Amino acid sequence: MGSALPGGACGEVRRAFPDVETLMNKTLGFLAALAAATAMAAAPAEATPRDEVMFLTLDGGVPIPVSHPVRDALDPGFVGGAGLYHTWAPAFAAGLRAHGGFFAGQGRHHDASGFGLFSVALRVRPFAARADVRRATGPWFEGGMGLGLLDVPGDGADARFTLEGATGWGFPLGRVGLSPFFRVMHFVDLHHDDVVAVVFGAEVNIFDRRIDRALALPGD
Repeated sequence: MGSALPGGACGEVRRAFPDVETLMNKTLGFLAALAAATAMAAAPAEATPRDEVMFLTLDGGVPIPVSHPVRDALDPGFVGGAGLYHTWAPAFAAGLRAHGGFFAGQGRHHDASGFGLFSVALRVRPFAARADVRRATGPWFEGGMGLGLLDVPGDGADARFTLEGATGWGFPLGRVGLSPFFRVMHFVDLHHDDVVAVVFGAEVNIFDRRIDRALALPGD
């Protein structure tokens, strides 16, 4: 693998973890198809009452390694991806998440580290009310677990069990929402050192509007 070079982050990531790009492209393409299907289903929303929704999140952030020894070899990088969530109550949503990114190498003597992760997540909005028109606004907390792929300098690429925890606050912006968030990613390995990183980022929420049955059908 080549050394980390300023201005060549994309090429560096492909060399560090070439499978992530292909894997994430396929996953995000699948999520995009699901989003398109969701949009088609939501098209007659003005005339169709519904209590709960399926919404899409697109997010990006800066991952910062905090665990030893990777924090001594890696710098902050970038992570991005998507999630598809379904609500079954005003305060609860379950989702599938797919993300990929990299940590930059420190200086010219450390290589970048690529990673990808697939996870299932549970999101809770503690102050949600049934009368809320949106299902992704206000404060939220999330926990998740899944499978990650991680390329650690000195250990090579391997699959790891992953744990995630996050908190954020969603703000409505017209038909979409914007939610700054703080996330913790934990890549577990029974034979090597765990890798823990914190992420500061923001997500865009799409299709989280619901139609109040009482408003849609006053005589119902």
